Amino acid sequence: MKRYMLTLILVLGFCLTFAQKDTLHKNSKTYFGIGFSLGRGSVSGTYGDVFLYAEQKSYYLVLKTSAIEEIKLFGSQPDLIVSDFSLIAGKRISLDQYNTFQVGLGISMFEQQTKGAIIPREGKECLFCSTNYEIIKKRQFAVPFEVRYHLNLDHTASLNLSFSANLNKLNSFYAISIGTTLGRLRDRIKKR
Repeated sequence: MKRYMLTLILVLGFCLTFAQKDTLHKNSKTYFGIGFSLGRGSVSGTYGDVFLYAEQKSYYLVLKTSAIEEIKLFGSQPDLIVSDFSLIAGKRISLDQYNTFQVGLGISMFEQQTKGAIIPREGKECLFCSTNYEIIKKRQFAVPFEVRYHLNLDHTASLNLSFSANLNKLNSFYAISIGTTLGRLRDRIKKR
């Protein structure tokens, strides 16, 4: 837990130190975007997230859902799935017209799903059937944190590199992912 807080303080300090005056966003306008990313995390499996955000005066709110799950084409259910549904508030820091950071902290509903005992089959044996397991779900409130770097391609699209973490008592996790965001991300740059 102390490691996560130290990382958060260092990242926020770095971003605030190198931020310049933002001329690509107007305080009176609202910017918004929808995006997704895929990557790897501290729990075995593939990390994915989908988010929707709105921003004004360099502050943003995001609704985000994320999960880490083993993707199996054949076979039984994964051993462990962790997921969350989050509301995150944060700050946008623009370095120039192409490079932007978003740093945020919030509250989420965390869910952990694990396999329990094998559920016995009724009747005849099946040669091609997979084993069914009892599913155990545990939920609790948690603290999500994210740092998202945007490489703005134009005023409507960006490529993202992000670090996400969810701090909770059941199974804290973190992930690094890449993805894209579409929307009204900044004002159009006027050509001279």
